[in-house]
This record gives sequence, structure tokens and C-alpha cells, in this order.
Amino acid sequence: MFNILRHAKHKMSSLSAVFNHNVRTLNSEFDHGNVDHSSSWKNRYLDFYPGQTLQEKIHNRISKLDNSATPPKIRNSGSKNDSVVAVEMLLTASPEYFKHNSYSHLMDWYKTNVTALQARYGENLIHVALHLDESTPHIHAIYTPIIKKTTKNRKAKSNEEKDLYSWVFDAKTMTSRENLIDAQDYFYKKNMFLGLKRGVSAAKKKALGMPARHRSLKELRTQQQQEEILKTSEALERLSKGLVSASSDLGNVKREKDALTADLVAVREERDSILKQQEILRERLSKYFYLENGVTKLHDEFLPLAQSYLNSKLPEHLKTIEFDLTRRESRLSWREKMIEKEWDRTAIGKLEHENKNLKMKLSQAEYLVSQYKSVLNDHKIEFEIGSDNQNSPASMLFKK
Repeated sequence: MFNILRHAKHKMSSLSAVFNHNVRTLNSEFDHGNVDHSSSWKNRYLDFYPGQTLQEKIHNRISKLDNSATPPKIRNSGSKNDSVVAVEMLLTASPEYFKHNSYSHLMDWYKTNVTALQARYGENLIHVALHLDESTPHIHAIYTPIIKKTTKNRKAKSNEEKDLYSWVFDAKTMTSRENLIDAQDYFYKKNMFLGLKRGVSAAKKKALGMPARHRSLKELRTQQQQEEILKTSEALERLSKGLVSASSDLGNVKREKDALTADLVAVREERDSILKQQEILRERLSKYFYLENGVTKLHDEFLPLAQSYLNSKLPEHLKTIEFDLTRRESRLSWREKMIEKEWDRTAIGKLEHENKNLKMKLSQAEYLVSQYKSVLNDHKIEFEIGSDNQNSPASMLFKK
């Protein structure tokens, strides 16, 4: 991870744009779309002349110069010969350095560089800004390239001073090749304890056949933008592939959802059918329990009545039937005797007809007796016809 240092010269005409960018004035022409204004509150500023623009700071700096030399003159006619009144420095490090270190480490880096700037440029340092609202933290430092120069007074007499002193803007000297190399070495030594390395020097680059030219801020930002565009395009390509895959997955999910919905409808229909069947079964069970209770009630009420009826009426009825049968047999016997005596065809025919009727009535009586026996068997009752004991049909034996 390397220590990075860049320089840029500014005339009076460009200081407003530089200042607007550094203090995050909205719609600044130097924003380049890479500033997250929602994070600008995190930025830090070291303002030596609070509330003043860069132009005012420069004039304030000039007013504080000592009177031992003439003050510097500012050429500001709008031509290429205008004075370079400020030098902007960009101090940063490899992006990986900030990603792998904490906020407290970042503050150590910031304080180290501010101390180094104050020690190197003294009162010429008029503005320092730490930007934390861009992709990589960095410092913008602006100083005035004012130095004191000595010239020979050719018109001086023997008793007058032969040296003249004047303050001048000398960006050419302060940003010369030797001073820029010295600045690289100086800030590298100050940041060395933080684990930052110095880039390859121009001499080593020349020896290795590498290009020695440094890129300008504009070129650096252009390269950064191109890298960001490349990363964005790669991210968009990955996102596009992800969207295609997600779209396919979404189609599968929709199909699974439709299948599950169909299954759910079938399950609900089956559930409704089962509920209807349960309701029908409940109604049937209710009717069954109602009928069962009715049958039980009828059984409890009818059985004592049937037993009482059988105990009281059946023996008498059986006796009547027995008596009628005896009487009919006697009458039949008498008629047979009469037939034998008279042997009359007419009488015989009548007797046969009467005998037939009697047989029919006898058959009916036998059927009635069988019916009663069946009823008695259904109620598990045993009886004997013509018995004199207490267990005869007159008293009826019940065996349960």
C-alpha cells in the first residue's frame, strides 16, 4: 500500500471552483458525480481564516507578511501570464489501506499529514480539507507559493544597501522537479510508521525504463472514472445474468405455485366433501340415537304390558280353544255315528261338507295355536296344555 501525493497550480480565476468543491457547495463543477452529499457531514476542515474565500485568504496572508520586503504583486488580467497564487496538494493512499483499517487509524493518518503540512509550509498553508464522502478518503491542502527573494540594487550608492528584498509568488521554484521529489520523500518519511510505502522514484523509473511522468488530477480522475465505469459495467453484466437466472427461477417458482394452488384447491374441495359427509353422519347418528332411545323406551314400556297380558289373558284363551276343540271332536264323533246308522247319501254329503269345514276351522285353530307358541317362544315362555300344577298355561312360566 502506497503513499500518494499530487500537486496542481491555480490562478485567481480558478480558486472559486476549487473552493466550492472543497467545501462541498452543491452543483460544484468539480463534483464529477463521485460525491455522496449525504455523507458530506463526515468531512473535516482545518480553516486558518474562517469564513473567507480562498481569494480573501490569500489577501489576508499577504497582509500579514513582514515589512522587511516589498509585498508580492498579483497579476490577474485573465491571460496565461497571470500569477500562480495557490498550489493544491492531494494527499491520499492506496484504497486498500483505508478499507482494511479502522476510523481511528484514518484519524491518525489525517493528523500525521496535517502536522507535516504545517511543518513544511508554515503560514503559507491557508486551507486543509479531509473528504470522507468519496470512494477513497483524501486530503486537499492549499498553500500560497510566497517566498522571499533578494536582488541587487544597481543604483545603490556606496553608503546605501546593495540588496533589495521582495515577497513573490514563485510556484515555479516551489513545484520544481527537485522540490516535488523532496516532497514525495518528506511525506513518505512522515507516513512510514503507518505502513505506507513510497512510489518508485523518477530515477528508478528511468533506470527500469518506466515512464516517469506523473498523471495530473484530471487524468487521475478520468482513469478513476473509467475504472468505475468498467466496474459498473461488469456489475451490470453480473446483475443482468443474475436477473436472467432470477427470471428463470421466478418462472419455476410460479409454476410450482400454480401446482401448489391446484393441489390446495383439490385439498380444500376434499376437505369440504369430508365435512359434508361428517355433517350427514352426525345427522344420521342423531336420528339413530333418537330411534334407539325410542326403541329402548318402547321396550321398557311394552315388555311389562306384554308379560302382564300373557299372564292374564293367554291361559283363558287357550282353555277356550281347548274346550272348543273338544266340543267339535265330540260333535264330529256323534255325526259319524249318525252317518253309519242312516247311511244317507245326502246326509253323507252334508257331513263331508261339514267335515271339510270343521277341518278348515281345525287347521285355523292349529295355525292360531302355532302363532301363540311362536309368540311365547319369542318371549322365552314355556307352557303345558292341560296341566293342573302351578306351572300350567294358566300360570305361565317365564324363563329369562
